[in-house]
Amino acid sequence: MATFSPTPRPTPYTYATWLSKAIAGECSCLYAGWFKSHFSLPPAGRNPNLDAWAAEHALMVHDAAAEFRAKGYAVYLEGQNTLRVRGKGGAVLCGKPDLVAVKGDTAIIVECKTGQPKTSDSLLARLYMHLLGEWSAHPAR
Repeated sequence: MATFSPTPRPTPYTYATWLSKAIAGECSCLYAGWFKSHFSLPPAGRNPNLDAWAAEHALMVHDAAAEFRAKGYAVYLEGQNTLRVRGKGGAVLCGKPDLVAVKGDTAIIVECKTGQPKTSDSLLARLYMHLLGEWSAHPAR
C-alpha cells in the first residue's frame, strides 16, 4: 500500500491553474488548493488515460506555434514560459502558459484547451497576463 507523505513547503506555492478553478467555483473543496499550496506531494503514477489528451493538446500547441511563427512572432512554448511571482508575504504564484508569442512590444498568451470551455479557462489566461506583466517588471528568481 502506498504511503501518503506530504512535505511542508517553506512558503505557500500556488499554481495559476489551481487558483483559476477556485475563483471560477469549479472546485468542490477549497481546502485541497490550500493544502497543495502548503505541502508538496510525491508525484502520482503515470495515467494512461491522459495519453490521448496529451497527444491532442501537443498537436494544438504545435499548430498554434506554426501560425504565429508564420506571422513573424518569436514563439516560446510551455517549458520556456515558467512565470513565478513572489508576493510581499513570500507566497509564490506560478504558471506555464502553453505558448507565448512575442513581436515587438506585443506578447500574446495562448492556452490550448480541449473539450468544453470553462470559466476557469478564461480566468487562467487573465492570470497568465497578470503574471507575465509582474514577472517582466519584477522576476522572482
